[in-house]
This record gives sequence, C-alpha cells and structure tokens, in this order.
Amino acid sequence: MNYRNLLIIVALSIVFIAAKKHKTKVFTLKKFKNSISKIDSNLYASKYETSNFLYRTFLNDLKKQGKTEKLKIAQIDSLNWRTPLAYNEPYVDLYHKHPAFNEYPVVNVSYEGANLFCEWLTNKYNNYHKRKFKKVKFRLPTQVEWEKAARGNLKNTIYPWGGYNTINHKGEDFCNYLKISQANIHYDSLRKQLVIIKDDTYCDGKTDLQRKHKILGCVPEPINWYSPNSFDIYNISGNVAEMVQQKGIIRGGSMCSPGYDVRIESIDIYNKSETYIGFRYFMEVIEF
Repeated sequence: MNYRNLLIIVALSIVFIAAKKHKTKVFTLKKFKNSISKIDSNLYASKYETSNFLYRTFLNDLKKQGKTEKLKIAQIDSLNWRTPLAYNEPYVDLYHKHPAFNEYPVVNVSYEGANLFCEWLTNKYNNYHKRKFKKVKFRLPTQVEWEKAARGNLKNTIYPWGGYNTINHKGEDFCNYLKISQANIHYDSLRKQLVIIKDDTYCDGKTDLQRKHKILGCVPEPINWYSPNSFDIYNISGNVAEMVQQKGIIRGGSMCSPGYDVRIESIDIYNKSETYIGFRYFMEVIEF
C-alpha cells in the first residue's frame, strides 16, 4: 500500500468517526431561509453547493413517487470515480451514499439531473404551507447571475474573497484548488504546450494546462469549508465547478483547477458528468 492510499483510508476513517456523532438527518424546509443569500430584489442563491444529502433526498423522493423515468435521468454516475491512474475506489461506493459525506457537494450528476432537482425543490417549496414567498422557481443561474453572486459586494475583484492571491498572509488557502508550483510545470516541445508533471503532493495524475479538467485523484471538501464571500456564499470558486443555465458551461473552477482557473471570470466546458462538477441552485421569486 502506498503513502497516498494510506492517507485516503485514514482520512475516510476520521470522517466516518465524526459522522457517527450526528443523528440521522431529515430534510425539512423549516430552516431553509438560512441556507440562501439575497443577490438581487427577487433573486437568491444557495449559500452552499448542492450536497450529497439533499440530492439523495431528491432521488429517494422520486423513487417513492414511482417516477422511474425522471429517476433514471437524475441518477448519479459513481463509476466516474474509477480510474486506473488514481486510487479512488472507496469513493465509488461511499461518496454519494455514506452519511459521512452528507455535507459534501454532489458530483457525477448530469445537466438534466440538476434541472430535475431544481424542479423538485420548486414544487417542494411552493407546496410548503409556511413558506415566505407565495411562488418561487429554483433553477440554475445565468452566467451573469453566477458572476454577481461570486463577486458579492466587491465590484472589481478577481476572486470572491478579494485581492490577487489564492492564499492569505498565513499561507492558508482561500479555496480548494490544485496547488502547483513552477517546479511542476514543464514545456513539452513535442506537443508544444505546457504540462503539469505528476506529483503526489497535489493530485495523482498529470494534465496540460489547456485541459486541466482531466487531472485525476483530486477530491472535494465539505460544502461549508473555507470562508464565505461578502454575500455569505461558500466555495463558489474551487471545490467543484458549477453548472449554469447554458448547457456545457461550468464556472468557478474546481479542486482540479490551478489558481488562475478559479477566478470569477474563468469559464470551462464539459460534455458529461464528472467527479469535479456539481451545481448551486438559485431561487427566483415569482410572486411575493
């Protein structure tokens, strides 16, 4: 067993022990208002990336209602974790199912699945008798809305936390991203492009900077990790890249993105579900 595999097993053991201290979670809209932040007069954003727990609640509800077609579309593809270049096998069976990962961002979901989740949450809220607003719609954000939420009250900032750096004065990271140094960057004269050399200190794999989404071995942090921006929104840069309304576009970068690619203005593309892609729902108030 190599050093990286041992670290994964130890880390998972710690997470599982911590999970045992908590009672079984039950989804409720009672405290829902505390999980969203106001972005505009009629627009709110989830403070957190959509969690495994919340998405699993959605899937279980579809199953109970016998909505087999929607359930098939919304299913998580956990096999995305499986790769010969990184030991992610524990995540295949545990990441989306074990309560220890309840508060981690859901990944490996399709664009269609994310939209079905928003539809489900919309119906849940609009049928809740103690709701604050008469009618709302949950949905993926437009790119403009996503950027507004990411910037918060900072008008000309590069990152959601302000400033030009990805670490603070203590050397602590502002988000979950791929930490590389110049020593890991190599110019491949045959392919005529920069590549990141494999280094177990960061991620078990390598990629060229133009296609950094193929990095293997990176894993998310909990949805409430690191400090929020001025709108009290967590992990809008880094951790997992977030889908927007425009299919095939993701924003914010992920745990597999170098610092330049977790800027607010960074845009990337995708064509299927991945271990580094999740989503954040926005709430539009239709009737007050």
